Amino acid sequence: MTRNYLLLIFSLLLTSSLWAQTSHSVEVTSNQYTPEDLTITVGDTVIWNNVQGSHNVDGRQSTYPDNPASFYSGPATTGWTFSHVFTEEGFYEYECSPHVALGMVGTITVEPAQSNTADLQIVHNSPSPTVDIWVNNEPFVTDVAFRTATEYVTVPAGVNLNVGIALAGSSSPDDIIADFDFVLDPDESYHIIANG
Repeated sequence: MTRNYLLLIFSLLLTSSLWAQTSHSVEVTSNQYTPEDLTITVGDTVIWNNVQGSHNVDGRQSTYPDNPASFYSGPATTGWTFSHVFTEEGFYEYECSPHVALGMVGTITVEPAQSNTADLQIVHNSPSPTVDIWVNNEPFVTDVAFRTATEYVTVPAGVNLNVGIALAGSSSPDDIIADFDFVLDPDESYHIIANG
């Protein structure tokens, strides 16, 4: 990974929040899944919603031995919702057990997750004042003192991060005295050295 050095007037720190994966909906109706074929990413959830008829979702490895993992909604019934989180990449096939002969089948292609994070270390090299750090208008760290360095923090990459600086003891985003916008590249390491 490349090391990037950023020089700022104030101390900065970015959040290491988790990101929700994507959910995909499949409508189950009279002898069909809509959409029939999906392409998703590892960690995504597929939600099947049966709105018409007595059906099921059978993606078990006993039915499709080449599936990387099994998923199964149970025996065919009416009016149900079933969800499955796909944690392994690969090609999955599934069917409605009583209606497979009528062509009620579907596929899911699960692609590897793309990196969407960067690593960040912050060094507060400004002797005065002690500050609080806000990220996207949420408090992140308080009372950051002179010559304090963080561990590397995993932060979102490829999205806008608004980093605000407030005097120590701040209580709302209204207390921010300076803010900066960043979009970091995935799989990179950054050092932010704050001088001022």
